This record gives sequence, structure tokens and C-alpha cells, in this order.
Amino acid sequence: MMKCGMTVIWGLLEESGIDILIGELYKGATHRAVLSVAHFNKSLRAIKLIFTALHILLHNEFVQSLPTTLIDQFEQCMNKMPSNFTNVDDNQQWYAYVLDFLSNAKLKNVFDRWIDESCEKNLKFRFWTFVLLDLITPLIKLYTALRTSNFSARNAAVCDLAELFFSTNHRQYARLTARHLSDLRVCSQQYFDYLSKSFAVSRSNRNFSTIALDQTIEVTINKMGKGHGGITGRCSTDLIDVWSESYAFRSMLSTITSELAGVESASNSIESHIECSSSRMSSDHVDLQIILNKLVDEKLFSLDTDNVTQLFT
Repeated sequence: MMKCGMTVIWGLLEESGIDILIGELYKGATHRAVLSVAHFNKSLRAIKLIFTALHILLHNEFVQSLPTTLIDQFEQCMNKMPSNFTNVDDNQQWYAYVLDFLSNAKLKNVFDRWIDESCEKNLKFRFWTFVLLDLITPLIKLYTALRTSNFSARNAAVCDLAELFFSTNHRQYARLTARHLSDLRVCSQQYFDYLSKSFAVSRSNRNFSTIALDQTIEVTINKMGKGHGGITGRCSTDLIDVWSESYAFRSMLSTITSELAGVESASNSIESHIECSSSRMSSDHVDLQIILNKLVDEKLFSLDTDNVTQLFT
């Protein structure tokens, strides 16, 4: 479902200029694979970078619309951030203080009202708000729900994606998601509880590490079976039969051998998180800055211009 969701996103953003922007990060065949979702992970990473960049631009525009007194109060609140990040109690106390400040200032209500008023006034603002909040956000919600194994959040995200599938004429996924949601409404409580505990798989106790069932086989059996014993270019029927019949066994044997030999390290074991590695964080920061540098001059959420045009033209 996530792959189809990404296909919808890239399809709707075709010739918007975002595809040109992604060309700054990926070149040639990789660029085409990202836009066609042939490379799932790189395509998802690109969408997350676009999602982050648009949020930064939107919030920056919102902050500029706030009264100076409120900005000063928020700055004072942020200045109280603890310098010692290892002290959990101080961090939790400060975080609670921030939440109280935001609640008392009713900043969420102010933000929602600002969004609604700006959408009514400006067509360009309305379009890019749709891209961020109605097009990309449902996919991010589904991704987060899967990673945290939150069945309720997953169902809510599926509802949002179902609307996109219907509106973009993805008939198979539209029909299947509608039927799935309908079945969830009428199924027994016992079956519902079973589904809520088995729709995703976690291979470790690390937070935010749960993945969907169909992805699990890709990072286990297929990762070992395809990665270290490919069959591409093999035309012998007997060889193909032997390769297929021994596929699962070879994958299991490869995993066991790696564990016995201590091949896995802190950077490539299932306990590690690639997105938290220093190299990945550095790469994400660089690419995010490239996107922001390109988009900041476009003034996507500014009310100064009302025309919706292709980016970078």
C-alpha cells in the first residue's frame, strides 16, 4: 500500500517542478527509479525529505505572521532548554513546560485558523498546503503507524489513502482498501484484536523498528537469498530448480553463519537503525539543505503571489 501511495504522490507531482528538484539529489537511472518507485527506500527517503522541507517552510511563514510578543515568549521558553541532555528528569520537565506553554497559547488553534484563512485568500498557498497535508501526510502517517505498530493510526491513514486512490483512479487499491475498511467495521472483536497484533512485525526491541508483513520477507529471506546468490543470467532449467528449492535453506544458513562468525556489527545488525547512523544523518542534512535552498526562493506559502506555476520556471 505504501508503494501505491508513493506512486500516487509522484504521479500528482509530475511536472510540478518537484521531479526536477529530486534530480538534484539523484541522477540518471536512480532518479527515474525514485519517481517510478522502483527503488522503494530511496523513493520513500525523497518523500520524507520533501515532507520535512515543506513543513519547515510552512512553519517559518506561520511564525512570521505571529505577534512579536508571542514570539518573544516562545523564545524565552526555548532558552530554558536543558544543556545536559543526559538528565532525563530535567528534559521531561522542560518538555512538559513547553507543552503547557503551547496549550495556554492555543497555538494549534491559531495555526489551524491561519491555514484556513490563507487557503481562502491564496490559490498557491492552497495548492502546496494540499500537497503537504492531504497528499504526503497520509503516507507519513501510515509509515509512522507501521513503525510504531499502532493499528488505530494505521487504519486512520488507510482511510485517508483510500480517498486518494479513488480520486486518482487507482481502481484496484481503491476497491481493496474500501473492502478492507468495511470488513474491519463488521468483523468480530476477537478477529479485530488478532489483526491489531499481527499486521506488522518487529525483529528487535528497538523503538520505531516495526515493519509491514510484506516487507519482512524482503529484509530476511530475500535479503540473504537474492543478495548473495543471484540467479540473473542463469538459463539452465536444472540450475533454476536447484536454486529455487534451496532458496530458503541458503538464506537461513547465511544468517546463522553470520551470527556464528560475528559478521554483523553495530552498524549493520538488526539492532541498528540506518537512519540514525552518522553518515545517513549527515547525508540527509545535506540533501535537506539543498531542497530548502531551492524552494525558499519559490515562496510556496507566501501570500504575495497567487499564481500556481511550475517550480524553477
